[in-house]
Amino acid sequence: MAFSLKGPVKALFICSILAAAQRERLLQDATCDDASRWSQMPWEFLSFQERASWSTLGWTREMWDAAHPIATSSVMPVTTTFGRRLDDFQPDEWIDAEVVLPDSDAGSQLRRLQMGSPMPTTTSTTVVPVTESSCYQDLTEAQQDAVRTLAYSITTWHLCKNPSCSWPDGIPEPNAPCLEVLAWFDSSLYSRTWVDLTDSKRSALELLGWASSRWVQMDFPLSYAQLWSELQPRQQEAATFLGYSVETWERCERAAPCITRLELLETKWSTISWREMQQPFQDRLKELGYDEKRWTNGDGATLKKAYVDLTDAETISVRLAGYVSDTWDGCPDAQCEERFSYLKRKYSDIQWSALTVAERRAWQLLGHTENLWLGGMMNTVSMQLTWDELSLEQRAQAEFLGFSMGTWQGCNDNWGQDTGNNTQSDDFISSSIERTVRSRMVIRRPFAEVSGNVYGSAVDRLPTSFIQVFEEAIARALFCSNPPLSEDPSTYVDTDGNPLCIQKGIYETQRHRVKVMTVVEGSIIVDFFLARNQTVTELPAPALFESLRRMLELKTSPLCQDMHFGKFAQVAHMEEIPLSLLSEDELAKAAVFEVMRNQYGPETACQLLSDAREGPVKCPTTTSAASTTGGSIVLLLLRMLFSA
Repeated sequence: MAFSLKGPVKALFICSILAAAQRERLLQDATCDDASRWSQMPWEFLSFQERASWSTLGWTREMWDAAHPIATSSVMPVTTTFGRRLDDFQPDEWIDAEVVLPDSDAGSQLRRLQMGSPMPTTTSTTVVPVTESSCYQDLTEAQQDAVRTLAYSITTWHLCKNPSCSWPDGIPEPNAPCLEVLAWFDSSLYSRTWVDLTDSKRSALELLGWASSRWVQMDFPLSYAQLWSELQPRQQEAATFLGYSVETWERCERAAPCITRLELLETKWSTISWREMQQPFQDRLKELGYDEKRWTNGDGATLKKAYVDLTDAETISVRLAGYVSDTWDGCPDAQCEERFSYLKRKYSDIQWSALTVAERRAWQLLGHTENLWLGGMMNTVSMQLTWDELSLEQRAQAEFLGFSMGTWQGCNDNWGQDTGNNTQSDDFISSSIERTVRSRMVIRRPFAEVSGNVYGSAVDRLPTSFIQVFEEAIARALFCSNPPLSEDPSTYVDTDGNPLCIQKGIYETQRHRVKVMTVVEGSIIVDFFLARNQTVTELPAPALFESLRRMLELKTSPLCQDMHFGKFAQVAHMEEIPLSLLSEDELAKAAVFEVMRNQYGPETACQLLSDAREGPVKCPTTTSAASTTGGSIVLLLLRMLFSA
């Protein structure tokens, strides 16, 4: 009876066929080179490490030499590459061989006996260890280490010793996904105690920088922050012995999708509490800007540099924390549909209480509540807005949650495109974003609260002058990247009891853009400037103004919860004040006239009253007029003197 496979069943069937075909190709590509490596190789010619490995597998000198006899001949081969006389043989008994002398530091080297011509051999019944026909999984761990030291893989060991052996359970096959192999390392190697490891594994790990004290704390050595090509040759050998390949050593950066690796990393981290971490890992995270509070709340790292801009020390911390270049940058090359699917997996079927504190804050700023969340991630009005319609703070929180312009709009780039019908409603406020904004904040509190120290020193109610308190609080709210909202004022206080500022570097470079002009009575009226941005990476002043206005409307905002300025912000409102009463068109005409007016000075001013058709006119200047008048006076005085 004929039948057809459809859908997932067909896909699984095809995958199984492809996997079987790949395994078959691997077996076909693998070859057993025991004959060229060990045939006619006397025990004496083995390196110290090779003798130790074969001894672990049950071989003795007598057994080995009996099983690997040296062929003899009375005729010296015509063609030789390297001739060596053996003391145990007659002078005319030569072997044509390329030999590497034993060297305990040489590791496991391939030694090949290259025969120039066929030689007569002798055969006899010899005794060999039982390991010669054992499957890899039937060997002890020390014997398995010896197999790998001798440069066998599981595939080649089975091919040479017992082709009927199956693949060992619990060990990834050669065609296993890279991420599966990484997970196997965590469960089979790094979860063990140092004393439980074999001598061979400890020796390999020591070459990579481990010691028993580091292993107890899982303090990964600096070698784990290096690329494969940056490792020393012996470190590469040690990593290969442990089971690493180039792909797995570099955390599958080129072997698995970035979004998949980022999702696994986030899932792994979400299960680790700060106090359960070993101290070295905490130290790495602190270098990225984490502390216990930020980690527990689910806030992101304060280190915001792109991977290529990191210093060497920062790169080491980033890689030892589990990141690689693309996951640190947030998978910039991932397809929009792939990112959107990841976000749906991340925020679907998760309870509101299971979200981190930082995630709940972000969703609240985007209009979500616990009740709305029951209807799913999309159940909020803000999800019906385009990216450009979101406020500055909402975009920042959407990016924190993992969204971009594309994923926010469901990967629909045409949604919400400008139709060209927008008009400027205010004729007195410039529509340019590259401009300075003059603002006025009216605070409905008695002027007496600040009148004693508007410009002067601190008093009991304020730590310093009111102007300084105002400028610092506004700058913190705009440039510190503090949490977007919180009902707990202590959220905005650091561990030293000072106002919180997460991005202190940005704050210090941007705080000069807030400048108070006047503070006058009428409640408390503050006129201040928000200076224009100097680079494209800085936020424009109009965006800062809108951000401040929204913070004043939200009583849980960083500005309203500021430990020094919060009581003023909670009863304040603000508006933009035009820099001139002229309209924008009038300002433009005035600017054109000013350019024309500047063309005339003392030497050309009279031309404004002359007719250009009469030719060039040279205007008398103040200097020449003064000189003429002075000369006339001197001449008059001389005449009076001589006439007398």
